Amino acid sequence: MKKLLLLSTSFLFFCTAHYGQIDSSHAKPINTGLQQHYLQKSKNQLRTGLILLGSGVVLNGIAIAMFPDNYDLFLGTNSSKTESQANIATGMFIVGSAALISSIPVLISSGVNKHKARLLVNSERVELSPQIKTSEWQLKTGIAINF
Repeated sequence: MKKLLLLSTSFLFFCTAHYGQIDSSHAKPINTGLQQHYLQKSKNQLRTGLILLGSGVVLNGIAIAMFPDNYDLFLGTNSSKTESQANIATGMFIVGSAALISSIPVLISSGVNKHKARLLVNSERVELSPQIKTSEWQLKTGIAINF
């Protein structure tokens, strides 16, 4: 009797589990607006981060190239022209280094937002039972796991 009850319960579960699931081929993605928001935010942050990175590298390169070769750091016998050129190069190097350093968190947050958008795309239902075609008048039972 126990075997018959177990067999009929499992048959009922497997036959009707199909109707408890959502057909993912016809269903629209749940969070398309949120996914597009994260993708657009990621693209904007990536562009901003790359602009900051590039401008920092260019400013540092120009500052290194324009720093005077004959600058005397220890004796202090520099002309006013050499001193002003060294001050401008130092200022450009500081601004370039700040742009380089500030690009790092922007690029990291761009990757985080891209990962969030990818997770929203890949979220779908996992079905635990085989797909058996039955008539629609039967009970609709089943288990669905959402990620």
